[in-house]
Amino acid sequence: MDNKQKEQMKKGLVFGGLGLLCALSMWFIFAPSGKDKTAAEQGLNDSIPQATTEKLTENKLKAYELGDKAHEEEQTREEMGRLSDYFAQN
Repeated sequence: MDNKQKEQMKKGLVFGGLGLLCALSMWFIFAPSGKDKTAAEQGLNDSIPQATTEKLTENKLKAYELGDKAHEEEQTREEMGRLSDYFAQN
């Protein structure tokens, strides 16, 4: 083998080694850990209950009614306060 062939062989070995090193480092960086593997193997969580529209709507209506009631009570208190201020001035 002459020098040119030796240089080409060295070049091929160096680039091949660097490519292998790069591939291994990418594997170690992006490979899933043991926790991720077990979570991925479990699949979807089927134990989560599904919400029904009747209950959801009912709860929303109750929440709106309670909010309106609280707002009305606050307005009544404010009006009574203004009324008492009016009578206190006279």
